[in-house]
Amino acid sequence: MIPEDIDSIDLEHFSMATNNKTPWTIQDIIKKGTYCCLLEGVDHPVLDMNFEDSNAYFNEKFKTGFAWEVLKVFSGPPKVVFSWRHWAHMNTSSLDEEMEGKGKLVELFGYTRASTTDDGKLKDIEVYFDQEKFVKDVKEYDTDTM
Repeated sequence: MIPEDIDSIDLEHFSMATNNKTPWTIQDIIKKGTYCCLLEGVDHPVLDMNFEDSNAYFNEKFKTGFAWEVLKVFSGPPKVVFSWRHWAHMNTSSLDEEMEGKGKLVELFGYTRASTTDDGKLKDIEVYFDQEKFVKDVKEYDTDTM
């Protein structure tokens, strides 16, 4: 991934932080991986992985994807605040298996505050969610050893 190819963010000012922790730059996120930055401060193997390895790790855990939806928008630009839900099924290989009730549902709920530039590019993002619950749920439902 080349930062200059991302036209939806303000490359000069962009940062992303989770639960008031480190504000990561786009270069940090590309190097360390999104999951590593989002899970900063919890005990999880992904923290020792790079971008590609951490994506592969979670793609293996959530084979049918990890859906995300905005639940409610509380304010509009230039400061956007919204609640969201992120969910996936573990231990399934297809959507058909999930429709049959197989697998274990892992859900995250959280809030995000994002600032935008006048032309709508993301300037900074603050994400808030229960990291410990997510890690606990993944460990509980994981059929592989972590």
